[in-house]
Amino acid sequence: MAVEENTFRINKRCALLSELWTKSNLTFNETKCVFSDSVDLLGYRISNSTLQPDPERTPGNAKEQQRIIGPFAYYAQWFFKYSDKIKPLIQNVSFPLEGETLPLEGETLKSFET
Repeated sequence: MAVEENTFRINKRCALLSELWTKSNLTFNETKCVFSDSVDLLGYRISNSTLQPDPERTPGNAKEQQRIIGPFAYYAQWFFKYSDKIKPLIQNVSFPLEGETLPLEGETLKSFET
């Protein structure tokens, strides 16, 4: 679905809600309303038609990264050569992640799907 189409649908629904609220004699206290151009949802930040990892949930150092990787060991039993696939991430010590330390890109991501 195109971004313009989604924007149109959202604007249409907002207009409909506004009309319903007016008919129901509801009012808003604008000082309590929050309008934003981005939304944090399920570990991602959605803004201006882009999807990015939520910076508050992204590991900032090696210790935080290891805390996140730890529970992954449980899933290793279901992935062929899991240790080879996750090795660049485990050995990483610099942040943000770059290049080969992004284990879930390209071919590696496809190998997890099989």
